[in-house]
Order: sequence, then structure tokens, then C-alpha cells
Amino acid sequence: MIKEKKLVPLLSILLVLVLCVIGYEVFYLINDYQVNQDVEYVVGTDTFEVNTPITINDFKIQATNGTIVNSGYHFDTSTIGEKSFTLETKNKKGTSKKYVVTYKVVDTTAPTITNDTNMTFYVDTELDFYSLLHVSDNYDENVRFTINGNIDITTAGTYNLAAILVDSSNNKATIPLTITLLDKPQANEGNYVLEDGVITTSKGYQIEIVDHIAYINGVMIVNKSYPLPSDYAYGFHEDTQAAFDLMKLDAAALGLNLYNSSGYRTYNYQDYLYNNYCNLYGQTYADTISARPGHSEHQSGYALDLNTIKGSFANTDEGIWVNDNCYKYGFILRYPKDKTNETGYAYEPWHLRYVGIELATALYNDGDWLTVEDYFGITSEYPY
Repeated sequence: MIKEKKLVPLLSILLVLVLCVIGYEVFYLINDYQVNQDVEYVVGTDTFEVNTPITINDFKIQATNGTIVNSGYHFDTSTIGEKSFTLETKNKKGTSKKYVVTYKVVDTTAPTITNDTNMTFYVDTELDFYSLLHVSDNYDENVRFTINGNIDITTAGTYNLAAILVDSSNNKATIPLTITLLDKPQANEGNYVLEDGVITTSKGYQIEIVDHIAYINGVMIVNKSYPLPSDYAYGFHEDTQAAFDLMKLDAAALGLNLYNSSGYRTYNYQDYLYNNYCNLYGQTYADTISARPGHSEHQSGYALDLNTIKGSFANTDEGIWVNDNCYKYGFILRYPKDKTNETGYAYEPWHLRYVGIELATALYNDGDWLTVEDYFGITSEYPY
């Protein structure tokens, strides 16, 4: 009996040890299975707008038994359609596995107009809406549009129109347009003054008239259509003088001699010059070679005549160099050859106007000079 009593505790202990060993092995096996098990992931239906930047975090992906690698992906949303990428996962043991995941790129955004749709013009302005309206689309530039409504460009008034825009994905937008036409200013010679306000040019630029002076993008506009007040007398502008001094210095280094033969002029002095030309040649011809008082760029303080005021200047070494290089200093050839129908004046190879390097470079046009009138879509015609 005593031996049997001693045997029972030993058996109990042994049984406990066996169960512990079995439990450990089972736990180890289960844990090892979980550690080595592939990551389970669930992918949602992911759809993205075209040309929208996305990251892996934008996808509806959920994972268990491991992690999703969150770097090294490149997603292309530049075109519409079904796309795919390779998803990398790591289980708890660190073993990597890759899966192919698909997603869709769509275009559901309608095109729009980015500039002001309330525009004001003078009557008889030719309205080219393809130039006037800045149409933008998130996917492509091939936007079709039509204009609904009627407008009579010969009659002043306010016209309510609509631009119908349709992109290549057939997204459609209807955008209201308000076009106001104003009668052209009527004046007699000597009292023609611009009224302050904002006018849109035929190419969509805004003419801001401040204190009776016209500006486009900060550039003062002076021609037959846009005069200066008779009391405008700033003098020769400092930036114009500085630009000329630098140009003159660089020309001198090449053995060329440039000098300012006529810079700033007052309203009254221009009146004197213009009337002299009228007395010599008659008004019709004088209007092609001289500005009426108030319409001269010399009064602006941004213009100057170089060297000799003769057509032969164009063929001199100085004239050739100026034609090809003045834009680098912010000057333009204001009255280019064969552009009288745009500027209202005959070819003047000696007459420069300071507008800044950026605009001057655009007007230089790789040597085929553009006029201010053509570039901005404005006229140069006397209203009297």
C-alpha cells in the first residue's frame, strides 16, 4: 500500500510534464504556422481621377498576418484605363511575397474657362472666342466648344452668351459669358481723353485705363488709339536710361557708336513738330511719319530715336546690331518694316521703345519683329 501511495504522485508529475511538452509542441507548431503564413490582404475597388497624384496609402488595402511595403511604387494616372502594379507584402517572419493589384483611372471632370468670362470691348471689335477664352481640361487639350447666343458687334450693349465645352471623355460644361460692347470714344482733336476702366482686347488681354492712361500687363500703351493726357510729363524714365546706357556701352565695346538723338518730348513740343510736318507734307502723309500731340511715345518717356533719323540707318553697322540685339536690353523696334497697317506709322529702324526684357524677347520673335498692336490685339487708329 505504501508503494502504491508513493507511485501516484510520481505518475501525476509525469503526466503533467508530458502534457506540458505536448502543449509546447502544439503552441510552437501553431505559432510557426502563423509566422510563416502568407499575408492575407483585401483590395477594394480603387478608381482615381486622371492626372491625380496618388500613393499606396490611397488604396483600400487591408492586410493581416504581416505588413504591406509602403515604398518603391510608381502609379501612372496620366492616361485613363485599367492599370496595375505589383504589391509587396512581408509576413511575420519577414518573408516577402508579391501580388498584382489592378486599379482604374477615369476622367469625370468637365473642362472649364480660367479667365474672366465678363468681358468688355469697343464696338466693331472682331471677337475670336478661340483666342479670347482660355479653356482648361484636366486630361487633354482637345476640347470642343461652341458659343450659344447672338451678338451684334456693331451695336453697343450687354450680351449674355454661353460657352458649351465638351472634352474627349464627353464631359460637358455650360459656362455663361457676359459680353459688353461700348461705343468708341468720340472726340475732336485736342480733347481726346481715355475714360478709366477695363477693356478686353481681341486677343483676350485686359487694357487697364488708370488716370486716363492705358496699360496692358503693366506696360504703358501709347499709339493712335490710346493717347496720353496733355499734362502727362514724367520725363525720361530711369529704367529706360539705364537700359540704354548699358546697350550703348556694349555696342561701344564692339566699335559701334550709339547715341540718343531724341528722347523725351512734351505734349506741346510734339504739337509743334507734328504741325511742321503737316505744313511740309500735308496731314495725310504727316500722320504716317509723326504722331499727333498726345499720341507720341516720346511723351511717355519710354521711347528714343537713335543716331540719324533716316531709313539708311537700318543698313549701318549700328542699325543692324540694334535690330538684332536691342531686345536683350528690353527695347523693341517699335515700328517694324511692312507693319504700317498695324502700327499706323512707316518703318522707323531708329525708333526704340523700352518694354522690359521679357516682352521685348517675345516681340523680337527670333528676328521677325512683332508689333505691340498685333501681339496684344489692339488697334492704332485716330478716332478723329
